[in-house]
Formats: sequence, structure tokens, C-alpha cells
Amino acid sequence: MAKKETTAQVKKNKKWVPILASKEFSNYQIGETYVEDPTKSVGTTVEVNLMFLTNDSKKQSNNVKFKIVEYKENNLFTEFISYELQKAQFKRLSRPGKEKVEDSFSYVTKDNKNVRIKPILITRSKAVNSKLTSIRITTRQLLADIIKKMNYTDLVRDLISGNLQKEIRNRVNKAVPVGSCIIKGFVKLN
Repeated sequence: MAKKETTAQVKKNKKWVPILASKEFSNYQIGETYVEDPTKSVGTTVEVNLMFLTNDSKKQSNNVKFKIVEYKENNLFTEFISYELQKAQFKRLSRPGKEKVEDSFSYVTKDNKNVRIKPILITRSKAVNSKLTSIRITTRQLLADIIKKMNYTDLVRDLISGNLQKEIRNRVNKAVPVGSCIIKGFVKLN
């Protein structure tokens, strides 16, 4: 039998590289990855529970996604791309005797970033369809007015802190009594 030629395998050195959250979260370290070439990690996404970033247990049902955009100074830097409420959370909100109004619409921020926002509003009691339509239209107009005056960073901060939801609820509450307003999803489109 002929001898097989073997080639020496070169062992590549891997290293741990920290992944830092976006500037909205003060470049907090959200994890680390074990790679040989950190520049190959650019473009991948990382999902993190919001409670981990804010140290607020009330936000444990929210997840945020970051996209790795650059490798610099031995760190991987990210940008915020989406916010999502876990399904179990908004299933818990819908109860008998209340109406749930869901919507999904795209908006453009002051610094020309396209975002999609999915609000859910829960009424305090049953409401007729015309009132629910009125809530949906009012919410769309209100979000358009708010978002066109804000840049992307401020919008993300207001979303995470809950200020955006409070403002929507307070303004819509004048037309129909609304028990709660929640943002089910937020996605950066471009």
C-alpha cells in the first residue's frame, strides 16, 4: 500500500473579543465572542434581554438586538437594530371585557432613519369599531409627529425608558379610555 501524504495542520490562534452595546446604552459590554479574526464577526447580530442592560426587572420580557458594525481597539462595536416584546407578555395583557388595538407603521426620524413601530393599546372596556379605528388613526398621527422631531438615538432612549409609551397613552386617552400602551416591536429598516 502506498503511504498517504499528510500535511501539517496550522493551529490558528483564537481570542476572546468583547462585544459592546451601542451608544444609547453607554457602550456597555453585552458579551464576548471567541474568534480568530474579529473582522469576520462584523454583520452578525446579538440578542440580549433588556433587563440585563438596564438592571430593571420590569423589563425582563423585552429583548433587544444589536448588529456588530465595526472592530476597533480590540472591541466589537454594535448598533441598536430592534426591540421586541416577548409573546407571553402581550398574550397576558388581553383579557375579557377589553379591546386590543394593534398597528404597524413605518416612520422617518429627524436624521433620516427609517423605523417600523408596532404599538398595542388596550382599552379599559369594550369599544365599538369606530372608536378602535379612531385610536389607530390618532396613534399613527401622533407617532408621526413625535418621530419626525426626534433623532434616532433619542427615539431609542425614549422607547427603552417608556416615555414614548406614556406620551402616546396620555394623548390617546382623551378620546377613549386606554388602560395601557405598549410597543410590541421596533425595527430599524435601513
